[in-house]
Parts: sequence; structure tokens; C-alpha cells
Amino acid sequence: MTAPKAKTHPAANRAWRRRRMKLFQSILRPPDKLTVTECAERYRQLSREASAEPGRFRCGRTPYLREIMDAFCDPAVEVVVWMKPAQVGGTTALENVALYFIVHDPMSMLLMQPSIEMAMAWAEDRLETMIRDTPRLGKVVAPSRSRDAGSRKLKKRYAGGVITITGANSPRSLRSRSVPIVLMDERDAYPFSAGKEGDPGKLAWKRAQTFPYRKRGDISTPLIKGASPTEAEYEKSDQRRYHVPCPHCEHPQVLRWEQLHWEKIPVAEATEADRARPGMIEHNGKLHLTETAAYTCEECGVAIDEHEKPGMLAAGAWVARHPNRAIRGYHLNALYSPFDGARWAKLLEEWLNAQGDPSLLQVFYNTVLAQTWEERGDRLDATTLAMRRELYAAEVPAGVGVLTAAVDVQDDRLELLVVGWGRGEEAWIVAHHKIWGDPQGDSVWKRLDILRKKLWRHESGAMLRIQAMCVDTGAHTDRCYDWIKPRQGQGVWGVKGDRNRGKALLIKPGKAKRRGIRLLIVGTHTAKTKLFGRLRLEPERDKDKRILPGKPGYIHIPLAQDDGAGDDFLMQFENEKLVTRKVSGQLVRQYIQTGPNEAIDLMVYNTAALHTLGDAVRGHLGQWVDRVNADGKGRAVKTIIDRAVAIRDAVDDAAARFAERLARDAEASEEVTDGADAASDPELEAGDDEKGADDTPPDPAPAPALTPRRPRKKKRRRGGGGWISGL
Repeated sequence: MTAPKAKTHPAANRAWRRRRMKLFQSILRPPDKLTVTECAERYRQLSREASAEPGRFRCGRTPYLREIMDAFCDPAVEVVVWMKPAQVGGTTALENVALYFIVHDPMSMLLMQPSIEMAMAWAEDRLETMIRDTPRLGKVVAPSRSRDAGSRKLKKRYAGGVITITGANSPRSLRSRSVPIVLMDERDAYPFSAGKEGDPGKLAWKRAQTFPYRKRGDISTPLIKGASPTEAEYEKSDQRRYHVPCPHCEHPQVLRWEQLHWEKIPVAEATEADRARPGMIEHNGKLHLTETAAYTCEECGVAIDEHEKPGMLAAGAWVARHPNRAIRGYHLNALYSPFDGARWAKLLEEWLNAQGDPSLLQVFYNTVLAQTWEERGDRLDATTLAMRRELYAAEVPAGVGVLTAAVDVQDDRLELLVVGWGRGEEAWIVAHHKIWGDPQGDSVWKRLDILRKKLWRHESGAMLRIQAMCVDTGAHTDRCYDWIKPRQGQGVWGVKGDRNRGKALLIKPGKAKRRGIRLLIVGTHTAKTKLFGRLRLEPERDKDKRILPGKPGYIHIPLAQDDGAGDDFLMQFENEKLVTRKVSGQLVRQYIQTGPNEAIDLMVYNTAALHTLGDAVRGHLGQWVDRVNADGKGRAVKTIIDRAVAIRDAVDDAAARFAERLARDAEASEEVTDGADAASDPELEAGDDEKGADDTPPDPAPAPALTPRRPRKKKRRRGGGGWISGL
């Protein structure tokens, strides 16, 4: 006999039916439609290893992230570009986007890092910790075990898709993936080409073109101007900036570095109390108190303190400059960052410490201002060079010890530039000549030879010769060889430029090549970098603003000459620009010619000519200057002595001639006296009486005759030829 079933209480039955109905409803009801921000705030847990503020993610401190993240779930937006600095939550935003497409709207994703090594580091340090600390994500994606291979860590499967983390330098992984979501982190650091297949960013985006619903995100700190794909994409976008209201006048504005102000005290007026204040940095003759940094409203001019920034961020909004463009672009700098490491005082300290150091300034521009870096002085300014012209005291100034020359061969002329070198390779442009004529003829080369053999007068009086000459053989090569070959032993060299980076300034010649010419190879990139750096040096001036010699490496520029060194000569220094290009996956600096550049080439080859003289000359230029000036002074002393001797000899000659004339006058007087004595004889008196006496009184006694001095023999002093004239 079976026992009767126990009756269930009606209330329990009703409760069970309600639970069953809720279960069915939860299964049949579609999931809540969440944005990326709402999904992150609901599920995301920030890891202690990867975040300065671990725990539940909240967008309240960084309200500017909300629109950027939500753009990835906007059906009307396909491409999102963000030029970002450091310390604004950019990496966290990228992780939240990945979380959204895993747990809420599952789709396959390709997340690109600059290299495979960085991809592995991101997978281990960011994705694995996010899976571990975010329960919702841990239920969908299992964390990797320690014995899992690297390929397992770079690929995570979940219901509805797979996320692949790869490096931009891996063409194989890019070619074999077709995904609707492409996320590119730090795109500016990608190589120029993935192998031989082109831009990795464009290659990856091609794999998403078959999907009707696709997204691409470029989130990167910009690096080099002209080589930044992130900046190029941002220029095509609607260019959104985050406007925040002033807490005093409510005027909306973009935070700009130029509006940050702080207290400055001249060092001469600073007290001990000022020096003891926190955040004090001495720079450029002033004490900068970084802790007084405040933002000045561009409308009302009232100073805004750091503690007012959270309220400004909460009330801010993104404003598009070109709202009709399809690409969504965002730009933000570190002045908006609410984190302690990006306080205005710390950013100001970083700015002051970077002054004078281009490498630190580039880091500041990239990671704080979120701007691309362009080298200051990439192109020389001819006007600035013209303002540094000088009037030399002589054809060759006193600071010069060695002369070199360079020749550039053109189709209608030869151009010669003579440069003098002094201590520390301080240089003076001595002469610039344009020898017009056909280089295939003999006339221009004969005139060049005359200038090569010319003696140049030094300020000290010495006469200098050109000790080394480099001739560019890139044009009219055979004719250049014909002229160079018989003069190779006289310091004349044929040269050829090599534009490759990393080449030495001067490469020793090998065996004799065609026609017996041993060409010198000049590393023009190295030489131009050295030249442009020296042309940017500021001169030392006296109280009257006259340029003083003695600054190592400085290049002195003369006034315009009759046939050269004019304004067109200086303008040529503007015709090469240093730009950044990606070559074989690496960012490199290259010189790009934008016009005639003979002046640059002539200075480069003069530098090479100096190097041909070896360390015996180049390493001891100061001694050569001293010897030239000493030789010139010796010449000057010899000239004075020679003139004194010549004057003395002339005086002696005049005295001798005067004595001879006096002797002749004395002899004539003696003859007259003899005639008078004969007239006083008695026999003659009788005759005289007969003829009549002469009543003329006798002449006075003549003056004693002077003994004439014997002319001295002229003595010749030895020396005086000088050592330099024989060079």
C-alpha cells in the first residue's frame, strides 16, 4: 500500500510558479541595451597591478571618457580617432571597449600593438588581470594557465567571437584575420610596413571591409609631425575638443597650455624665504614657483585653481569643429587629467626641466600636450644669417690658421668657397667666387688654378695658401678627373657624397679607380647635421653688439662680396629641410632638398677638406693660429727694420753726396787762392804797375775741406720669408 502524497501548501506552489515565470522571462527577455560606459560601470573591476585607483570603475572622475567610449557603440560612427596624452585613462578606455564586445555585444576583435613583444605584454599585464578581477568577464573567458603557450595568451575565445592580440610587425597575423572590430593602440609607433605588405593599420582595416557593421579605433599618443597617422586621421575627422566652463564667468573654453600662469621672481630680488618655498625651480635668471600654477580664463582673466577642475570637467562637453564629417575625432591634453601625477604644478615642473633639451621637450609635447613634435630649426633662416654678417679687418681674419677650399661643378660655372679655420674649428667664410663658363672647356679650370695658387693676406701680415681642396665630381665627372689627377699630391681631392645615415663624415679612399683618381666618400648626412648645428649657434658679442671671435664651432659670415657670398648664397641654406620618415619600419631623419643648395654642399666639402689634413692639423688648429700670427708679427718687425735700414742708408748716401760736393767746392776755392798768391809776387807787381793795378780786395781764406765719409756697405738680414708662404 502506497503512502499518500503530502499536499503542498498553496502559497508554496504560487511562489514556485512565480520563480518559474521569472526564469522564463529572463530567458526570453532581450538583454538591456547598454552603452560602453554603462557596461564598464556595471561589470568592470580595475586591477591593482594596472591601475592607481583599483576597484569598481566609475566615469565620474574622467567624464571626458564617456563620449569617446560610447562612440564605439553608436551605429552612425564607424571610425573613432583619439589623439591623447598620458595619464588621462586612454588605456582603460580601450580595455572597456574590448569588455563591451566580449560580454555585452559579442563580436570578434583584432587588437593591435606596435610589436609582438608589446602584444604579449598587453595580453599578460592588462587582459589577463582584467579577466581575473572582473567576475562577469571571468565567466565568459577563462584565464590562461601558466603552462599555456604564448599563442593561447594572444587569442581568447568567448561565446560569439574571439579576440586576437597581435603586433603590427606581424604580416602573417594581419593577413589571416577578418574581423569587424579593429582596435589600434599607439598607432604612431607602428612600423611603416608589415613586412613587404604596406601600412599595417590599413592592412588590418581591409580585413573588416566585408562586415556591414564594423568599427575601427585609433587611440594613440602622437609622435612626429609629418609621420603621424593618428594626426593625419584626426585632420580628416570632425575634430572634437573638450570645452569646460569657467567657474567664475561660465565661459566655455578649451584648456590650453598658454593660459597657465605662475609666480616668477628675479633671482636678484629673491629672498631666502622665496628660495625655501616648495616647488621652486631656478631657470633663465628667475625663480619659478610651480606650486602657484593656476589657469587664467581667456574670457574674464580670473585665475582658476586646481581644486576647481573637477567641477569644470563634470560640466564640460565635446564640441565638433566640423560636425558634418563622418570620422569621429577627439583631442585632449593632460591639463584635463584629474590624477595626481598630472597636477598643473607637476606639469609645469616637467616643462621647466625640459627647456634646452629637445629630447625632453619632445616627450612633453607628445605625452602632455598630445601634439606632434617638429624639430625647431629644421630649416635655417637666411634672414637670421644675414643679420650676422661681419666686416673683416683683413682678407683673412686673425683667428684663422688654416685655409681650405671646395669646388662645386655646375653646367655653366664652377663655384669656389674658401673657408678659414681656427681654434675649436671656428670657421670664417673668406671668399666665394663664381667662375662662369663651360666646365668642358679649359678656361674655367685655368682660372680655378689661379685662385688655388693665390696667396691670401692674413690680418697679421702673413701670406696663406689653400692647404686642401675638395672638388665635387658628381657632374662632368671625366673633366673633373682630368683636372684633379695631376694635382692629387698638392692637396686636391675628388669627392663624392653618400646620403645614407650613420656614415662617417669622411671615408678613407681605397685603391685608385678610373683614371687613377682616389675618391673620398663624404657622409653628407653626418656633415650636414654638424653644419646646421653650427649655423644655429648664437655669436658672442661685445657691449657694442659686435661679433667677437673665440666661440668654438661658430661660422662667421662676411659682408656680400663682388662676385659671391650675397643674399642668394645665404638663401640656399634654407633649401634643405630635415624631416622624419619611416624607413624599413623605423623613424629616421632625412634631409630633403627644396631648391639650389650649392652653399650647403660647399660648406660640407670644406669640412671634409679640413678632415683630409688629419689630426696633426685639425686637432691642433690653435697652434696653427698662433704660428700664423707669430709669423705675421715677424714679417711686420722685419719690415720695420728693413725700412729703418733703408732710411739710414739713404741718409748715409745723401751725406756722402753732400760731402763730395763740399770737397769739389773746396778744390775750386783752392784754385782761386793760388791765383791770388801769384798776383802778390814783385815781378808780377811790376807788370801789374805797367798794366795797372787791380783795386779788387782779395778773397777771404777758404773754409777747411770736410773729409768725405765712406759709404757703408748695406747689410742683409737673414730670414723674413716666413714658414707659411712656402706651403
